Amino acid sequence: MIFINLKCGRSVYISDFHYSRTYGGLLEGSPDEEMNNRIIQRALSRMDSIWGKRRTHLIPPEVDTKDPEHPSLPSTELTAWITCHEPVNHQYMGSELVLVWYVDDEAFETSSIRDVTSAALNAINWNDLADDFDW
Repeated sequence: MIFINLKCGRSVYISDFHYSRTYGGLLEGSPDEEMNNRIIQRALSRMDSIWGKRRTHLIPPEVDTKDPEHPSLPSTELTAWITCHEPVNHQYMGSELVLVWYVDDEAFETSSIRDVTSAALNAINWNDLADDFDW
């Protein structure tokens, strides 16, 4: 199990992780804003059939707008189901969140899954986003 310590002091772990190419299904053409929006919307719901419906949060990607007609997302789409044994509301047993974010390939050349996920988690407020659950 990969544990990560958050800025707020919580210890969370990666329950599951999904790595995919952002434009992996694009056979021809160039991305545009509409395509990017479809890709993001699909990413927000595609793991529901595997992990079940859970609260999902998108870390807004940095879109490359060098070519304004063909803005592009970073090359890698990441989705992680993150779990914490500590709930937000103490009437429950734990908390969880599915996180979706985008990074360039270079992020994995010098960093591990733990490091890349930890950097993404540090950009969010767990208590505002996570859902509580009971076992």
